[in-house]
Amino acid sequence: MAISRRDVLLGSAGALGAASFSFPAPAIAQSEPIKIGCLAAITGPSSAPTVGFNRGVNFAVDAINGTGGVKGRKIELVMRDTQGDPTKAVNATQELISQAKVHAIWGPLNSGEALATTPIMARAKMPDLHPCVVETLIDPVKFPNAFRIAPSNNQWDDAVRNYCLKILKVKKVAVIGDTTGYGVTAVGASVAAFKKDGAEVAYQANIDATQPDMTPDMLRAKNAGAEAIVVWSVSTGMEARMFNTRAAMNWDVPFVGHPSMASGELASLVAKPENWKKVYAIGYKSC
Repeated sequence: MAISRRDVLLGSAGALGAASFSFPAPAIAQSEPIKIGCLAAITGPSSAPTVGFNRGVNFAVDAINGTGGVKGRKIELVMRDTQGDPTKAVNATQELISQAKVHAIWGPLNSGEALATTPIMARAKMPDLHPCVVETLIDPVKFPNAFRIAPSNNQWDDAVRNYCLKILKVKKVAVIGDTTGYGVTAVGASVAAFKKDGAEVAYQANIDATQPDMTPDMLRAKNAGAEAIVVWSVSTGMEARMFNTRAAMNWDVPFVGHPSMASGELASLVAKPENWKKVYAIGYKSC
């Protein structure tokens, strides 16, 4: 019996909704665990959002198994650390499918990796639930088994742009992202949308998230007259360095953008608490 998109949307709930798929009878023995592969950047510069996701996933597994599992079957989480690297994510995806024999996959947890892995899961007809926001990752024709459980990047971008133009009432922005597939895609889309709405993009850049000194890019943005800095990155380390540099420059410019800027991890990364002020993150706050 094939798994339709309707089956998944009706039968799934949260990150581990895959546990309630109507799998073919021969696919899972009555006593066999339901194996959910998890592709997560547990380490590396893109790991900040994974900390919160991982807490939720493990909580859900324990809660479901504590009440007897799914129709008597326990959930077995098969975790793989992708380190935020698309190549590692591809290798882990292939291993989960061909060797670990998982029944569904949760992740990857960032779009740069998902852009590389989603076609592989589509070819294998592997059910995949992820929180990745790039628009092209959800396509019922190309990727019928892929399901996003988060807002799309266009939705985030619309809200960020609205905040900049209508709440902060700025006319010139700097748009900065990291060098991941997500960062490059998000910056391109954001710049185009700002220009379409009549704003001036005074500066745009994609920065390696491990770059230790953010001063050159921040100076370029300031000298270009940016009145707000829009950030598209999941790297809290990169963001903290930008916040600290802003303070060192004595530049009272607001940051607006990705939810990672509200991550609790930033509290230990900023040089002093006030460096985290005038930072407006869209979406949800990390738990």
